[in-house]
Amino acid sequence: MDLDNLIKYEHENTALDFKSIQYEKEHYDAMIKDVMSMANADIDSDRYIITGIKDKPSGERVTLGIEESQFEDSATYQQLILNNIEPQVNIDYFSYTYDDKKLGIIKIYDCNNQPYMMRKDFKNLQRGDSFIRIGSHQTRMVLSDYERIYNKRKPNNDFTDKVKLGFDKHEFAKEIELNYIKVFDHPSERAKKEIEAILIKKKNRARTDILRPESLVLNTFPKTPNITSPFVRRTYGQSSIEELETDLLRVKDTYKDDDYYEYFELHSLKLNISICNQGDSYFVTKGIVILKIVLSKLRLKK
Repeated sequence: MDLDNLIKYEHENTALDFKSIQYEKEHYDAMIKDVMSMANADIDSDRYIITGIKDKPSGERVTLGIEESQFEDSATYQQLILNNIEPQVNIDYFSYTYDDKKLGIIKIYDCNNQPYMMRKDFKNLQRGDSFIRIGSHQTRMVLSDYERIYNKRKPNNDFTDKVKLGFDKHEFAKEIELNYIKVFDHPSERAKKEIEAILIKKKNRARTDILRPESLVLNTFPKTPNITSPFVRRTYGQSSIEELETDLLRVKDTYKDDDYYEYFELHSLKLNISICNQGDSYFVTKGIVILKIVLSKLRLKK
């Protein structure tokens, strides 16, 4: 990393922060929080906190520098971080000359053991507190931050730990038998037959009506189709031939929800899956991975 370019051209971001002065003893809690936040940041590169630079809101950057006699020893900062953050965060603190002035560079590196949190209470920081840097801001970590870290740490298809999978009421049986779903007419298919039957009658009656007096023409068609579904909404008996022909073309779309309901609700089989983590570490997976394992355990019965 070219530190000259970093100082001269880069703005504060997830991996870079400027401080006007060194962290002194009364501000060690701020240093712990700043280092922890950067160590938890969602980046793969090294992070830098550069002391002795005043970064003004206007964008102007003033090099203040640090007096040689006041420069903190690297071991002091390393011990402070080691004593208060877990797991261990790797840092170096070294001097760097820029504009003929000495700056202090805190380098935070190899942050591959997230999440980092407080090992113990320290001033206003409490044991278990955890912070993250996003852009130029730091915030307390939330559930989504932990999920991102654990998803990144352990691949979703990694099941090397002791994980037991089974089915409720079967004492974690490895296999269960399921019957195939019986063949049946979907609501759209039943509606299609209903429309076709009414169309035939209407067309036959239309031809007959030409030869019969108008006073003898009777409406003999049902007012509703014979379809068992909570989504029934069409009445065909009073529809014209043209309307019925349009309904016939659109029957699949019209009864799409009815088809799904009957297939996946009325005729589907419900399974309760039990997963027992018998290992010593967390495991994170997606539903699709669990589904693949479940399907591999099923034995279908014809």
